Amino acid sequence: LLPLGVEGLVGMIRNWTFTLFFCMSELWGDVCLGLLFWGLANDTTTLADAPTLYPLFGLGANLAQALAGWVLKTKTSTT
Repeated sequence: LLPLGVEGLVGMIRNWTFTLFFCMSELWGDVCLGLLFWGLANDTTTLADAPTLYPLFGLGANLAQALAGWVLKTKTSTT
């Protein structure tokens, strides 16, 4: 006997193929954009500059995500 709040989890496990498909489809866009970005960085960066620039690219990507979240939160607040 399971608690009442576990019904959704049981449904997800019962229909695991749909759950897996949904998770993979949600991740697909992020993975493709990441591959495209790093492919472009690989094509435009020389081998000598890569150790210096790749960490900066990664840092810039993480800062851009945080800044985008903050901007959206402040610009879309209704209060």
